[in-house]
Amino acid sequence: MLQGMKQTIKNVVAIPSFKAYQLVPCRPTLHVLRKTHNIQMTADEMSRIVSAIQAKPKCRLLIFGVGNDSRLWAWINRNGKTVFFEDSREWINIVAARTPGLHILEVKYSTRADEWKSLFDRPDRLTMELPTEVKENEWDVVIVDAPVGWYDESPGRMQSIFMARRLVVPGGDVFVHDCDREIERVYADHFYGSENLVEEVGLLRHYKVKK
Repeated sequence: MLQGMKQTIKNVVAIPSFKAYQLVPCRPTLHVLRKTHNIQMTADEMSRIVSAIQAKPKCRLLIFGVGNDSRLWAWINRNGKTVFFEDSREWINIVAARTPGLHILEVKYSTRADEWKSLFDRPDRLTMELPTEVKENEWDVVIVDAPVGWYDESPGRMQSIFMARRLVVPGGDVFVHDCDREIERVYADHFYGSENLVEEVGLLRHYKVKK
């Protein structure tokens, strides 16, 4: 049986990657899809998010950040609602040109990464102005993979982590990427509760958020 699965995978890798994954939805074909589209997340990380999305019929998916993986998430959630937040006009233009029809909303962040220690108890600084269509929905799955947060003058992910807590449905899933960095780890544990950490895979943390 294992040999048969391996042969099936070999047969579909020559098919465009999204179709291949649809035919054989497993990690090896997800890995092929990742390589084809130059996606930074590992196949193991991506598979956790895919499982959460597919567990919710007509999933409401909110993603902080656009990039090479945007088409994947929209495709995986093609029977649901997917909205992206992005603060880089350059990336918005790149991704929108590559995959027309994505629902991308431009947002602004008002923090600096080097302020993170002083903002835990400052909801006035962490709250973002968002469109009504976003605020009036509760989101089943939220992915935090933006904004830039690796140098002091960058916005950091304090606001996106904080807002994900407000926007996710009770019992919903929040995924925070790049948790090798202190800001992501500390803010996610603070606002979601370390006791609600479901799993940590590579640089990705998965929280089941209680309200």
